[in-house]
Amino acid sequence: LCAVVKLGALSLGNNNSEAQIMLINSVKDVALALNNLINVTKTASGKNITDPEMQKLKESAKVMVTKVTSLLRTVKMVEDKSQHEIHILESTIESITQELQIFNNGQLPTSRTTPEELIHVTKQITIATSKVLSAGQSCQQDDIIDAVNFGRKSIIDLLIICKSIIYLIDDKYLQQRTLDNGRICVQNYKELLETIQILIQNPSNEIKQKLFNYSKIIIQSTQELVQCAEKLKSIDLIDPDDPSYKAEYELFNVAQSIESAAKKLSSLKPRQKIK
Repeated sequence: LCAVVKLGALSLGNNNSEAQIMLINSVKDVALALNNLINVTKTASGKNITDPEMQKLKESAKVMVTKVTSLLRTVKMVEDKSQHEIHILESTIESITQELQIFNNGQLPTSRTTPEELIHVTKQITIATSKVLSAGQSCQQDDIIDAVNFGRKSIIDLLIICKSIIYLIDDKYLQQRTLDNGRICVQNYKELLETIQILIQNPSNEIKQKLFNYSKIIIQSTQELVQCAEKLKSIDLIDPDDPSYKAEYELFNVAQSIESAAKKLSSLKPRQKIK
């Protein structure tokens, strides 16, 4: 799949680099979704249909279908340049929505990170936000495409880094603060892109003002994340390879499964007898 898409992207020529990036981004999304589906499938293998891991498997499968559908739409829409900006916006908004669902599902991350990486990605988010604001002022297709393509990776990276770093610390407050601000930042960036969508079809100063409102919230959340990262530098981070760490989180997952099963059992009602 990757090889075919690369050949297709190359066939578009150097004068159509935006379409090339759009195709490659779409296939990357499919690859990430497939990798996530494989990992979730391994975890859910052999589990009861009512187990929470099976629900995660269903959600992951839905994400996979969405990503493949988005790729097919990208291939179709690449032929119509006039629709590029609209499709890139739709594709990116859809991708961010799916990534937020994965971020919120409680699944443990497999990647490692550092406070420095968190600081770096917040800088990228600031640049991405600035590019979207500029594109909103010009409403030029090239500016919008460039801004969206630049921000897409940074936003997904932010979610991965925020989720990865909280499992390296014991401070519950700092964990929650990092997660909350990462979520707020990404949600408002998504709102920013949705506002650009509206602006393309109905330009107005009122809508442009909304762009500034969302951008302020994004900047505030990134500043909070930088503060979290600075605090993380001053504490001892957990070693993910430590056997006690691995055992602790295996127990944590088991506890979550038991708690979820208990809630389902408590909500069950006895069948009414047929008179």
